[in-house]
Amino acid sequence: MKKPTLVILEQVDGVPVKGGCSSCKEILFSTGATISSMQQHQKALEQMFREHFRQVHEHDNASRDAARIAREATENH
Repeated sequence: MKKPTLVILEQVDGVPVKGGCSSCKEILFSTGATISSMQQHQKALEQMFREHFRQVHEHDNASRDAARIAREATENH
């Protein structure tokens, strides 16, 4: 399975203001209007995505890995 990534969904004058998760179509991130520079908007979206990834996808990956390891261990015995 492909690792989820941040997808920029909306830009205003070239500044990313909304993003989402490539695997979770219902998840949206928005920087709002309080941030001034393009770098701050991008950094804020990346931080929101990292937090989402940590809470949702790292757990999913760990669960899948544990199941795979258990399955492989029982197949070899």
